[in-house]
Amino acid sequence: MAPKKLFYTSIILLALFCAPTRSVNPVERSLPTPAKTAVITISGVINERVELYNIFRPDVLTLRDYSELIKKTKDDPDIDLVVIKLETPILGWAKATQLRRSILQLKNSGKPVFVYLQDAELIHYYIASAGTEILMSPTASLLITGIGIDVYYLKELLNNIYINSDILVIGKYKTAAEPLTHKEMSPEAREMFNSILDNFFEHILDKISESRKLSKDKLKELIDNSPYTPEEGLKAGLIDDICYEEELQQVINKKTKTLTEFIPEYGLEKFPISGELSLVDLFRLMASESQKQIRKKAGKKIALIYAVGLILPGSKEDYPFAEDIITADDIKNVLEKCAEDEEVIGAVLRVESGGGSAPASDLICHAIAEFAKQKPIVASLSDVAGSGGYYIAMSSTKIVAEPFTLTGSIGVIGGKIILGELYKKIGIHKKTLSRGKHHQMFSETAPFTPDERKALLRLLRNTYQKFVAQAAEFRGMNTDEMDKIAQGRVWTGHQAQQYGLVDELGGIDTAINLVKNIAHLSPEEEIQIVVYPKPPGIIRILRTLFTRAVYLHNPYLSFLSFPVTLITEDTPQLVLISHLLRKQHILFLSPYLIRIK
Repeated sequence: MAPKKLFYTSIILLALFCAPTRSVNPVERSLPTPAKTAVITISGVINERVELYNIFRPDVLTLRDYSELIKKTKDDPDIDLVVIKLETPILGWAKATQLRRSILQLKNSGKPVFVYLQDAELIHYYIASAGTEILMSPTASLLITGIGIDVYYLKELLNNIYINSDILVIGKYKTAAEPLTHKEMSPEAREMFNSILDNFFEHILDKISESRKLSKDKLKELIDNSPYTPEEGLKAGLIDDICYEEELQQVINKKTKTLTEFIPEYGLEKFPISGELSLVDLFRLMASESQKQIRKKAGKKIALIYAVGLILPGSKEDYPFAEDIITADDIKNVLEKCAEDEEVIGAVLRVESGGGSAPASDLICHAIAEFAKQKPIVASLSDVAGSGGYYIAMSSTKIVAEPFTLTGSIGVIGGKIILGELYKKIGIHKKTLSRGKHHQMFSETAPFTPDERKALLRLLRNTYQKFVAQAAEFRGMNTDEMDKIAQGRVWTGHQAQQYGLVDELGGIDTAINLVKNIAHLSPEEEIQIVVYPKPPGIIRILRTLFTRAVYLHNPYLSFLSFPVTLITEDTPQLVLISHLLRKQHILFLSPYLIRIK
């Protein structure tokens, strides 16, 4: 070969060898024909667990169900690509992060993920941005206007209808009582909420800009100029295509250069009974749900224990048909059962709670600490796990939170709603005879006397000091260190990890893998997840129907304990909070009057 020809050949070979490799976009990779396409629709309210008494709609999916469904498509060799239809689901930012992580893992496995949006707020776009491509309906709107915190202050409204409150608070940043005691935001609340918003917004910008290949400055500018029509969103690079749902398959065929076979409602079991429900159908359905409870497989298990709602003393039988409550006796009984079961290697406590009763929180905390002496238990924090919600988690072996979890709020409040002036205006005359100087301390007719206030303050300080001391012990700090980050302050999960209140960032899967790791199992080892609490069987439902507690002593029905019953959709929580305030001091975050949207 001539030297000149050899020289050029060497240059060409060297250029080919040194040429940078180009990663293949999953949309451009070779797909079979027809390409089997799993279609998953995410819509409605996304809850942590199916409501216990929801016997009519057992097919409703939970957060974990959706995550497992997405994971199933990743591991299914028969599925070539996935379409996720986000029909404006209602959920919090921590739940959104769990879904987004599942979609991102699916995309990173090499399977194209097309996310189809109806009207989308920033939280929906945050989820969708994890997909390979985002498509949108022509008639939809892209409402990525940002995030904010709404706090509803009720003091003036209550005063206008002759209701007052007398509430004591321990913790500089403990704002749980402010909606009842303030007309506007305190400087401490403003500082705390701004810190939360800054942390949230920075994380949102980081994740979306990374996925959509936009600079953070550009993305912030796009958010500031929102809302957008689909055409404007396409031009700005926020979405990748526009089509009606009926055209979705055709558009994806064109993008993937192959024919697709859509599998609607991928992986879902059909509801066993359709049309009108007869009495026989109802009992058959109850029986089938009860049978699910007793089907057990041999082998190693992890208990997934849901602690969702307001923390209350006693058991669920004391609050008939109540759904979003955590009862101390029931959690304690489940933990004792799991500790005795040799097949259960550990537990995950999934917490979504703003708190509640201080004594009930302490009982659960103690029960978890006892369980942790025998087997690993990892707390997995959802959207909210503050005050009492953090109290019950802090004795776990490890704590996992999402970056957007609201947690901490280590503080305590106590007091009462005062209805004396209202009684006078509406003609109620209450007369009480009593013995004991402080017997009328929690009477709803008058504020605390100086002596009563001093006594209550002593109790609240004692509860706060115990909270701080136990949190310090469980988290490996001294009490002074813990007190500095306590003071009733709410932290994001990301901030909580920095200050040592949380061990790792992640979701339920992260917590399950931590339990496996502590129990010396590999993450890949198959294990059965056993969910608690179990749905009630026929006998329990019938027994609940005829319990006297349905009609008597039920705080859900005690509307006179807080007459303002039409303020918000979450009024039953206000009723329960006021009910608790009259009985005891409480650990509460007040997420029901504080909206992050």
